[in-house]
Amino acid sequence: MMIRSLQQQTVKTGIRVVSTTAPVLTDRDKNVDLSDPKQMALHKLYRPERVTPSKRGVELLKTPRLNKVS
Repeated sequence: MMIRSLQQQTVKTGIRVVSTTAPVLTDRDKNVDLSDPKQMALHKLYRPERVTPSKRGVELLKTPRLNKVS
């Protein structure tokens, strides 16, 4: 309901609405307490890859250094 009224207000005034979700998501990562074992495990599981692995397919799954789940 609120989105519809915002869209109606935008149409009436001709102003575009800018989303600000990207900065909110990047600021959240800076406040992670890595001394907690659960937080450290989640950080290791969901962190971005540092390098693109040279192995592909099943060979990637067999490599314990590259397979985060094992």
